[in-house]
Amino acid sequence: MTDSPKSEIRLSFRSAVLLAGAIATLHLLLLIFGKGNGSLLPLKDVFLILSSALAAAAMLYAAQRSESRSKKAWIVFAAALLLNTLGEILWAAIEVVLQDNPFLTLADAGYLLFYPLFALGIFLLPEEPLTHGEKLKFLLDAAIVAISITLVFWVLLIAPMLLSTMILDLGFFVSLSYLLMDLLLFFALVWLLFRKLDYREQGPILLLAMSIAVMIFTDLIFLIRIQDETFISGSLLDIGWSSSCLLMGLAAIRYANTIPLDRYKADMIAQSSRAGWTYNLPFLGIGAVFFLFVWKQEFLRQINYSLIAAAFGLLIALMFIRQKMIFDDSNHLLAMSISEVAERKRAEENLQKAKEKSRICRPGQDRVPGQYEP
Repeated sequence: MTDSPKSEIRLSFRSAVLLAGAIATLHLLLLIFGKGNGSLLPLKDVFLILSSALAAAAMLYAAQRSESRSKKAWIVFAAALLLNTLGEILWAAIEVVLQDNPFLTLADAGYLLFYPLFALGIFLLPEEPLTHGEKLKFLLDAAIVAISITLVFWVLLIAPMLLSTMILDLGFFVSLSYLLMDLLLFFALVWLLFRKLDYREQGPILLLAMSIAVMIFTDLIFLIRIQDETFISGSLLDIGWSSSCLLMGLAAIRYANTIPLDRYKADMIAQSSRAGWTYNLPFLGIGAVFFLFVWKQEFLRQINYSLIAAAFGLLIALMFIRQKMIFDDSNHLLAMSISEVAERKRAEENLQKAKEKSRICRPGQDRVPGQYEP
């Protein structure tokens, strides 16, 4: 007996998960047990190349199974990962030839071009139209999170780099470019969660979001180690980049094998998902900035404390506007509920009056049969 289409699709995605898990496990074991073994460095680079190349192939597969705007988005994703794969190949060749891990190489061109292309692919993904009120809420939420994370990046990463750097050489600008590209990728992540999660394929969206989060976190550790001059090629940090690429590939496979849902059901899932947790992200952003004020208060005075305070004031104002909109919406819903209850009560009273009037108009219906009538 042949399997149903649904079981075949599930098996296909399960196979992709098993393959990705096997690659990640082998890579992790190699990084752990091959630590300090320079002869294994080319093999470690092969896992990075393989992960990126497989992700690019999965993106092309998803593009083949797509149409219209979705097709363009997955093609752009594939192009971004092909550039990343080129960067990994160049990095591996440079390491093998030079027997060293220099910071500035031609591979950086492929790595850096990956970020804007991948962000463009996210913006190209289909999205549901919003009402005027929902659009304003989205803009407020996105602005709060974007300003918050920009402050965090500035205080913890960009400002210390500017203060500690005496010479503005090419290495400084490349490090700054990686930070700015990670910031761009984070903005794309916010857009992905706020505007694309109301799309029917939520599984691929969440996998893409996870891959971006892993890549940003790995990049930040890499940049910190570069600044501290403690970065070692072939360390456990590589598992972050390879895992990120594998998650991107799984997102593409999941998208290509997604069964279309009933439209009404998909809309209900989207609304519950948006209301469930993405509305809490602005509070996390505000909390992160407040924590910076407490933890880095002395350092903030060295990097233009008044500008940071003004940005924090802007965040509070935006949050106040956001909460007022939510409060007004709640009042509107409450007023509608009260109006519906009152309308239902009036309808029941009118029905009861109609019944009583009908009974009065037919007085003989209550007379006992056979009773003497004068």
